[in-house]
Amino acid sequence: MKQKGISPLIASVVLIAVTMAIAGFLSVWAMQTFSTQKERASYQAECIGSIQILNPAYNTNTSKVIFTLRNSNSALTFSKGLYALLIYQGGLQQSFNLREYGVPNPLPTAPVLVSLNTTTGIKPTKLQIISDDCTEYQPEANIP
Repeated sequence: MKQKGISPLIASVVLIAVTMAIAGFLSVWAMQTFSTQKERASYQAECIGSIQILNPAYNTNTSKVIFTLRNSNSALTFSKGLYALLIYQGGLQQSFNLREYGVPNPLPTAPVLVSLNTTTGIKPTKLQIISDDCTEYQPEANIP
């Protein structure tokens, strides 16, 4: 009994068809993945440098941290949560909702003076701004 296989021409056509199908699936997957990553990177790039912390200072008489907050990107309004995080030597942290301290919603491009009442009586070493609009970018400033 003699067995026959498929002809070499048909085998080649099937191999090429399978290869093209796999290439098609991979190209659709790659386009979707890179498109999502591109949008995310573009949004994060908008956030970088958008919030500026100017002239941070600590008043030892009043235990207040005073600084100026500026939105340098008019395309971003920072209308979601906006918080200040004071970081002390030794790892202690104190969080403040900036809306409760008179920071307007949305955050204007004009500078806003902020005064935070610290309850520790200890001078913080660093000030960090946290925004729910730009979670990947959190500007920091040392407090002299």
